[in-house]
Amino acid sequence: GVVGVLPSGTISGSSQITDLTTHKETVSGASSYTVTHNLNEQYPIVQAWNTSTSQQEVPTSITTNSVNQVTVVFSDTFGGIIIVKK
Repeated sequence: GVVGVLPSGTISGSSQITDLTTHKETVSGASSYTVTHNLNEQYPIVQAWNTSTSQQEVPTSITTNSVNQVTVVFSDTFGGIIIVKK
């Protein structure tokens, strides 16, 4: 079959990509962090990267305090980057 290409290579719905916002916060020395992110998002995507091991860590819990704040809790002391995405 023939594959069609939209004018100028634009993919339908790509405007949604520009609406994504990311907040990164470097943290260390605790097992609980409250991150204020200003993304106005009730259900943000939260990731935690351990900068010592270069691996993603799964938090024990993530609580949305408000549309602009989450609390991320780990089972042990965590050091790395907490990423919050809209």
